[in-house]
Amino acid sequence: MERKGSTIAIVAINEMIVSIISMSDTIKMDAKQTIRELRNRRPNLRIMMMTGDNERSARKVARQIGINGEDVIAKVLPSNKTEIVRQLQSKGHCVAMVGDGINDSPALARADVGIAFSTGTDVACEAADIILIHNDLYDIVDAWDLSYRTVHRIRTNIIFASVYNLIGIPMAAGIFLSSGIVLRPWMGSAAMTLSSISVVCSSLLLKQWKR
Repeated sequence: MERKGSTIAIVAINEMIVSIISMSDTIKMDAKQTIRELRNRRPNLRIMMMTGDNERSARKVARQIGINGEDVIAKVLPSNKTEIVRQLQSKGHCVAMVGDGINDSPALARADVGIAFSTGTDVACEAADIILIHNDLYDIVDAWDLSYRTVHRIRTNIIFASVYNLIGIPMAAGIFLSSGIVLRPWMGSAAMTLSSISVVCSSLLLKQWKR
């Protein structure tokens, strides 16, 4: 049964085997699509799977969802997950971890970005940086897209404010007075107010983002 990718549990009474239970994971329907979309956004992105299941079962699941066999770490103890994250970080990798169990919480806290589902344990949610409201793996892709757009918007606002001030401050200081360009105090006050409003309005555009 293990050769078919199942996890085996043996039930014994008084050291006598009375039952053998075969268990297999149910793969989320959107898992393969989520991994494919993440790779489309960052081709060199390395996606790994850590699990306490046996290696055959882990590799079977990995093949079905598009994870390379060498990126599968099986039979991982809860205490070892944090160490694996730390080792990846020591090699210069930026690590994002997704988990929803109590055993995942130390590794979620250690990762550069911890992602948990609201349907998971309270401990995992407290340790995570991002909490996904719906039990939908594709929300990870949405979080990626929204984060990218947020950083892009921040950079745009910084560039706009810098250029605005590089032009406005010399005018307010009277550097162009000889050319007849004068920025009176009330004009300077209005210009700074307009600058702040522009940055706020630019940031509010993020609310228009949709999947």
